[in-house]
Amino acid sequence: MESAIPDHLQCPRTRHKRVPDDYAPPYPSFVARHRPSVKQVVMAYFGVQTRDVSSKAVQQALAWIASQFESNGGPTHWDRAQYVDEAGFTNVVTVAYWDDRAKFDGWFPLVRDDWTGGARAVDGCGTFIEVLHPSVEGYETLFSSLGRSEGVAVLADSMSGEIQEHAYWGGMRDRIPLSQTSEMAPAGAASAVREGSRVRVIRMTMYA
Repeated sequence: MESAIPDHLQCPRTRHKRVPDDYAPPYPSFVARHRPSVKQVVMAYFGVQTRDVSSKAVQQALAWIASQFESNGGPTHWDRAQYVDEAGFTNVVTVAYWDDRAKFDGWFPLVRDDWTGGARAVDGCGTFIEVLHPSVEGYETLFSSLGRSEGVAVLADSMSGEIQEHAYWGGMRDRIPLSQTSEMAPAGAASAVREGSRVRVIRMTMYA
């Protein structure tokens, strides 16, 4: 039985786990193991919201973002999901993953400007982007099998053996390395900045 927290991120605890040291989970689970050199991951969500997902313009926009992933600095892996929301709009979200923040930062600005109101502007179609870039100390993964990696875990160097921190209330928190020493109480506030037709929402998530 392993800890979900990799050896190189373990430190003396000042906050206890939610289970005793001899806790045995009722079923096996596993986590992704990044290389020790990876300090931060990036997950970028490129969304389209439309009434007509089959339109030529929408399909061209989706093909365009996929083509940008092939350019220099693009993601190592990406996924795409689709759903119809309560208002009847079809939402298509293309999610891209990096394990190198500097690489993402060099690639992103031009793509951002085109996707949110530039060359990608499409009548009857809204576009949005959400970008998360947690440090490896501040996020976790969880898998019920070793058969298929998904999402950002595709970028990982390997998968763990069976881990202890799951199948109980608070298990997700205990898988996050930062929880060893931090209460992880939320701090900070969101702000909105209008840039022409684009509204940029900035959310700095920090822990007290």
